[in-house]
Amino acid sequence: MDDIKSVKDQDDTADHSAKVYSILPLRNTVLFPQQIIPIYIGREESLQLISDLPNTGKKYIAVVAQKDGSVEHPKSTDLYTYGTLAVVLKVFDMPDKSKSAIVQGLERIKVDKFMLPKPYFKGIITTIESNKQTGIKEEAMSSNLK
Repeated sequence: MDDIKSVKDQDDTADHSAKVYSILPLRNTVLFPQQIIPIYIGREESLQLISDLPNTGKKYIAVVAQKDGSVEHPKSTDLYTYGTLAVVLKVFDMPDKSKSAIVQGLERIKVDKFMLPKPYFKGIITTIESNKQTGIKEEAMSSNLK
């Protein structure tokens, strides 16, 4: 495991391609790049992931959606392999011992390999290059979605 670079070992200038990140599965939610959303964190595995984030510096995680939101303890086959690299901006403690986190999507990612399902998922992540050139059709579709 010494050859695996953890989230805690990464710095602000790190290249985010082909590295290991902690993976946070989301139920019934998709996080897109540049989007900032609050996430309710109640599962034991997800609470452990959030508590293991470093206290200082950027807190990078990979966020992927579950295929079926009703699954309480998802396996890797229950998760989509495409998601978003995100940074955790703020974490709030809730009265019911759960947490709420404000996360911002950074860029699209693909989970090449899921690993370490306990205490929470980690995976080898590759960033997906976005096509910066957009035509009239793409801009119209983007505007329509917004």
